[in-house]
Amino acid sequence: MKKIIIIVAVAFAVSGIAVRTPAWAGEVDILVTKLVQKGILTPAEAQVILDETKQESAKELAKALATTAPEWSQRIKVKGDVRVRNQVDWAKNLSNTTGTAHQEIRQRVRARVGVEAKINDQVYGGVRLASGSSNAANSTNQTLTNTFNKKQVWIDQAYLSWFPQFQYLQGSSLWAGKFAMPFETTEMTWDSDINPEGMVFKYVSPAYQPGGIPEVNLFSNIGMLWLEEFSNSEADKLMWVWQAGLDALVYKEWDERLKFTATYWVPSNIKDQTTLTGAHATNSTIGTYPTPGNTHGMPDVGYYRYNYEVWDFLVNLDGKKIMDYDIGHGLFAQILKNPDAESCNAAYSFGGYLGNKKLKNQGEWKAGGDFRYIERDAILDVFPDSDFFAFSPDGTPQEGGTNVYGFKLYCQYALLKNTFLNLAYYWTNPIKHREFNNAALTGNNPVYSSPRQLFQADIVVAF
Repeated sequence: MKKIIIIVAVAFAVSGIAVRTPAWAGEVDILVTKLVQKGILTPAEAQVILDETKQESAKELAKALATTAPEWSQRIKVKGDVRVRNQVDWAKNLSNTTGTAHQEIRQRVRARVGVEAKINDQVYGGVRLASGSSNAANSTNQTLTNTFNKKQVWIDQAYLSWFPQFQYLQGSSLWAGKFAMPFETTEMTWDSDINPEGMVFKYVSPAYQPGGIPEVNLFSNIGMLWLEEFSNSEADKLMWVWQAGLDALVYKEWDERLKFTATYWVPSNIKDQTTLTGAHATNSTIGTYPTPGNTHGMPDVGYYRYNYEVWDFLVNLDGKKIMDYDIGHGLFAQILKNPDAESCNAAYSFGGYLGNKKLKNQGEWKAGGDFRYIERDAILDVFPDSDFFAFSPDGTPQEGGTNVYGFKLYCQYALLKNTFLNLAYYWTNPIKHREFNNAALTGNNPVYSSPRQLFQADIVVAF
């Protein structure tokens, strides 16, 4: 009887020690070994105690209940990624001051790391740092160059989010600061590296079942974004965003979901004002084209000719099966228009993919592509995908912007868990080639007379 009592007491003691302080595992082994040496426990009984202790400790650690981890650490998530890119840029028929053409090959890196904290049941806060050769919103790349110099790091995100638990606000959230893209959109309108700044209210309705459709959610996003703030003027440049849509499960067997989104992008203080920081010189500006009495159009080139209050319609279809095959797939189509511009005021895009919508585990894959057609004044040229080169009125290529049509093809493969190989090819061409030959405007700027091509090969690890 005495031996049984000792065994039970030891089991509870070492279990408590192991659960609360896993670092003491060596001392637990020593204690049990001593008891075996004194004949209190048999080797078989000692092994049973140690095995049960390890199992219980693992369960407690999995539940994040071990007291060795501070309470605050259990409310924090750390995530990030590192990308190494090899890029080839074909500058076909590029004319510069020497009259030669060239091909650029370079290696680039990207590093991002973020922390998000659960402050309480309703409030979250987050910060993310990212690499980048400048503070440009649409790129976090650093080209490897300049004799091993150190690379810059920038604040990429800094935000607070509130998920109210009140009866009539269930399904809503409020975001403030600098945050990840909160709106339904595509790379035709917003580069994936851009993190807007301002405030956004998001809402998703409870699911309901109308006749013939398994499940439908309605959603809306309303935002006020800062474009430029002036200390000496009240005419700050802002963008108001009104977005609404529905997300429907249309075919349950394939997990097929249809999403329709309508967006009204409303920038303020744009027309007749200076172009935005980071503008790519592909939108029409006052004096861009020769006009009576202003032959060269030079004095007012930096002022927008139009507003860019854009209507934007987007349809997405995503599923996880095709017939009896577990093959993910998706299709999308987008069309938008800026009614303020007299011409060159529309854009559209369509594309699709096969494979996993989002990769994670080894062996998962995705392949797809899209076509884009963006007229000069369809949208503000600050935000589109910077890898999809566009063209200014004098024919100069720009890293992102408008006055371009072309396509992107890509494939992705998970080499290991959270380790990916990504390949992408871009082909772009101006909708309108060089629109005038005024030397006062064009100077010695390079001009593309043939399509611009870009190839990227990436290795990405995510954590």
